[in-house]
Amino acid sequence: MKKIIFLISLAFFSLASYATVDYNVVTKAMQDEMNRAKKELKMKGFDKPYYIAYYFKDSESVKITASLGALVSSVTPKYKDIEVSIRVGDYKFDNSNFKVSFFDSDYPAYQTPGDGYGTIRAALWQETDNVYKEALETLSKKKGFMKQKNITDYYDDFSPAAKVNLKEEKNTEKFDKEYFEALSKQLSAIGLKYPEIEKFVVRIIYNNENKYYLDNLGSSYYNNPVEIILSVESSVRAADGFLLENSFEKNFALVTDFPPSDKLMETVKEFASDTAAQSKAVKAEPYIGPILLYKYAAAEFFMNLFVYNIEKIKPEYSDKGTFTNAGEFKDRLGLKVISNIFDVTDNPLAKEYKGAALSGYYRVDDEGVKAQKVDIVKHGKLVNFLTTRSLIKGQKGSTGHGKKRGMEKFPSALTSNIFFTPLKTIPYNELKSKLREECAKQELEYCLMAKGGLGNNFTVYKIYTNDGREEVAYGARMMNNTPRALRDIIYAGDDIDVYNFYRGSLIAPSVIISEMEISPIDEKPVRKPLVSRP
Repeated sequence: MKKIIFLISLAFFSLASYATVDYNVVTKAMQDEMNRAKKELKMKGFDKPYYIAYYFKDSESVKITASLGALVSSVTPKYKDIEVSIRVGDYKFDNSNFKVSFFDSDYPAYQTPGDGYGTIRAALWQETDNVYKEALETLSKKKGFMKQKNITDYYDDFSPAAKVNLKEEKNTEKFDKEYFEALSKQLSAIGLKYPEIEKFVVRIIYNNENKYYLDNLGSSYYNNPVEIILSVESSVRAADGFLLENSFEKNFALVTDFPPSDKLMETVKEFASDTAAQSKAVKAEPYIGPILLYKYAAAEFFMNLFVYNIEKIKPEYSDKGTFTNAGEFKDRLGLKVISNIFDVTDNPLAKEYKGAALSGYYRVDDEGVKAQKVDIVKHGKLVNFLTTRSLIKGQKGSTGHGKKRGMEKFPSALTSNIFFTPLKTIPYNELKSKLREECAKQELEYCLMAKGGLGNNFTVYKIYTNDGREEVAYGARMMNNTPRALRDIIYAGDDIDVYNFYRGSLIAPSVIISEMEISPIDEKPVRKPLVSRP
């Protein structure tokens, strides 16, 4: 797979429509060049491709940034992205699942700003030629590697699938750029009310993508996903001068799902208040005990420890040696991987949850396969994997989870809308009292709660056992951040919520972990500004 990116700077932005390439122009260019490649693409003495896939993405964005009540920038980039995937060999053994190096090159080979049939087809032609030659080279090296290493336990690189042709409706929502510019200024001005806050930046990003797929086996799709992202970044200094960076992000799969301004004001005010309170934060101390992961913190916990380990189960090889890029759960089928109070499913066919549109919705994946709901976990036990057309042990076909990610040449088995469903819950407003009960059982002075991101330097709240008072602490770092912690979930709240992100959705509740080890970071504070913020 290679990428061609066409970048166009727009001098103006129309709220009523998007100047995307005509659907019929794109599909005709793709089909005509595909027909030619099927008929003529062959190097003398080498195999013809048995699979060719074209991906065309025509996108427009709006990126608005405001800081402390003022508009910083508002840009409307437009870009086009062409990718070509080619397989040579046969279904059992081809050029996939093998890296010629750990960092495959992925550079643009042909660029044009044009929107016409001729320029699109020319880009496809040149990219097809380049990718085919590269595929032949990769297949040759892969054959040599497999022979040298005497690898015989190998599953088919590709599998048949029924032909699918799908054209989704075009999204007709309007994005009011002037409204969101004014809103971003209004939201960022909240930071002015807190003199402790040094930085308060609001970003609103809107992406509108027209996505096309066509393969030589007869499958095709068109869809038009959109997303709108609100992010807030802030910074404040703790009592000892340590600079604390905070962020808040919320993604929506429809413009109409974006909350009204009054609700957003309350949300951002709460975030700003929490940020300002961190000016009195003390440094975190070594801790081993229960922790409450509240809302976003729980979502990040599930993402880091479950999602990333259930994806890409099939390992890859490399000419540098074995290159295993598979999730940790690849050998745990039939074993307990999460607390037995949870079922986990992935359902790309779910369009919404409790009225909120889901970013992971699709009906056909990036290998031209119909999407399917998959039960991944039952009562804590791993019962199924998400799969692509590249087979793994015990698999007969794809579950429709082949999705393109980044600069990868072929789709990988990725989540779409993943549901962490608790089999028993407690009211979310009782979670803190349950946490304190766990503190008392372990004779701890306090327990911890996290609300935001769980990086190498995150903020926690000490909740004291006796009276429930809270104290902010900065500089926490998880020491046992491994999938083992998933099995230590003892309580789940009834506050199941949707967390959309750039390639899917995660639906999960707040949780209490029975034991988490926390250590303070060992960084030193930087020197404070000589003069306070104006």
